[in-house]
Amino acid sequence: VDGLKAQRDMAQANYQTALDALKLRQNGARKEDLMAGQSRLQGAQANRRKIQTALDDTKLYAPVSGIIVAKPKEKGAIVAPNVAVFTISIQDPIYIRAYVSEKELAKFAPNTQVLIKSDSIDKEYKGQVGYVSPRAEFTPKTVETQDLRTDLVYRLRIVVKNPDGKLLQGMPVNVRLANEAAK
Repeated sequence: VDGLKAQRDMAQANYQTALDALKLRQNGARKEDLMAGQSRLQGAQANRRKIQTALDDTKLYAPVSGIIVAKPKEKGAIVAPNVAVFTISIQDPIYIRAYVSEKELAKFAPNTQVLIKSDSIDKEYKGQVGYVSPRAEFTPKTVETQDLRTDLVYRLRIVVKNPDGKLLQGMPVNVRLANEAAK
């Protein structure tokens, strides 16, 4: 008898639970339940944005197009901010490092138009002086003549648009003033 009474009481409790669930579905969710659900949704969305930001931070984007010439860090390495991960050789514009003596320095002010010629290309490229070093330095060892090695020179950065891609970084070139070529 006790077992049957327990089954009856359990059936009545299940019946009452089912009736309460039916009323809840017919009446709709309570405001508290809706607010709790909204809070859980907003929390999940914030967590998704956080994870997406962390994922985006695992990708590197170069500020310019070019060719990777050195890769001092491997995939998966943990690096601190401001640590070089790639060295990129910029393809356009090309930057030429040139040196000019103190006697010629006044002719090569920033934005001065110049012509660039390489021994390996029959084409002459137009460029302009982008930067002139404010300090003199000794002629680099790559300059061949003994006389020039003892002179002080100023470093120039020449900017050259390179639409055909034949002028390459590191290629030896000759630089001359554009206005002297017209004479």
